Amino acid sequence: MSFESKLHHYPNILIVVVDCLRADYCPVQSDSRLRAWPKLVSRGTTFTQMISSASTTPVCFGSLLTGQYSFVHGIQTMLSGKRLNEDVQTLPATLKQLGYSTYAYVTGPLDPCFGLAKGFDVYEHRVRAKTIYTEWGQSFINTFRERHSQEPTFVLLHCFELHTPRVLNGLRAPKNSELEYDLAWRQLDARIEELLEQIEENTIVILTADHGERIRRRSDRFWWGHLYRKLRESLGRPCRPDDFRRHSFHVFEELIHIPCAIAGPGIPEGTVIRDQVRQIDLMPTILDLLDRQPLPPTHGQTLAPVLHGKQLPVEPAYIQSGRSDSLRDWHGLRTEKWKYAERPRDKRDLDCCPMLFDLIADPHERHNVVRKYPEVALRLRHQLDELLHNSQQASKHPGQEMSPEEQERLTEQLRSLGYL
Repeated sequence: MSFESKLHHYPNILIVVVDCLRADYCPVQSDSRLRAWPKLVSRGTTFTQMISSASTTPVCFGSLLTGQYSFVHGIQTMLSGKRLNEDVQTLPATLKQLGYSTYAYVTGPLDPCFGLAKGFDVYEHRVRAKTIYTEWGQSFINTFRERHSQEPTFVLLHCFELHTPRVLNGLRAPKNSELEYDLAWRQLDARIEELLEQIEENTIVILTADHGERIRRRSDRFWWGHLYRKLRESLGRPCRPDDFRRHSFHVFEELIHIPCAIAGPGIPEGTVIRDQVRQIDLMPTILDLLDRQPLPPTHGQTLAPVLHGKQLPVEPAYIQSGRSDSLRDWHGLRTEKWKYAERPRDKRDLDCCPMLFDLIADPHERHNVVRKYPEVALRLRHQLDELLHNSQQASKHPGQEMSPEEQERLTEQLRSLGYL
């Protein structure tokens, strides 16, 4: 369903992005422990195979707001010193041209120096202490309808309460455990329900994540992982960066498989889409629902036809870790069956073995089958090379440089958040 071009016929748009929200904690079946998520599932359409562009927040928000991958929108890591490509079309800037009032309420690493404020009338970057449970959060919920009463309005809310150290509001659970994560998400979900109660009926609501989260060490899946960790601890060796029990950066499923539910006018109710879709598809989908199209070329494709039962070609998803440490930086392609990942060709050492996982036979990615299916790995590698080559040829300015002052401020901010 598209909307008339008259301003008062455009729907309001609310996007709630929960930092580090995993897809497996957002079931499509009824779950009495959650409140906001099940209501959106029943009132709208849920995508069970939404794939984020990276496991790094600024990179993901760049893709969410532009429909482009990082090598075009310009933000490829948190410490690259690059800001959003000024030539790239953004969702808020486009909505503003249609008469929308545009607001962003963000926190964590989403400093304005990344250029993500482009097109927003208000880009409020709050300190981490101002959670949705504090006076700031209660005021935001209480005045949401009044503050954004002028139509049409676009609001982007970024929630950081699931990110380590998680906010439990007095409850206790082992650090970085599944119980701690579950408790934090259930409390946040209940708070989001209070917000949803304040929205106007004529509102498209999207609840999603920037990326997922690794709750346990990857090696915890194997008996030898426990043994190896105990041995390192007994010898007084520090934890390896890829093995630490906090937020992590890679391209494994728990980090790039995210939830997404869309509800509102024109959105089918109680529908579940199980085909692979991508974070970059959200921006063109929103514009299509408004009878507008993003400027070509764009990596994302509209999902509006899928919402009404039509088939679209399932496109592979480009994925990257977005690590500032180039030695551990991975990128690749994900399809519904395969995931191919490698370290960027010009940075990897000769002994680095690419990874290939059969996601249907091996959903937990325990077995690298790159040597068993070399023809599949070669095909996906060629597709990856073609995507990167064509996109880099089309992008003249892949990210502008931050000023020295901006880089210094960002470094201090990331240090305070525990990234450095």
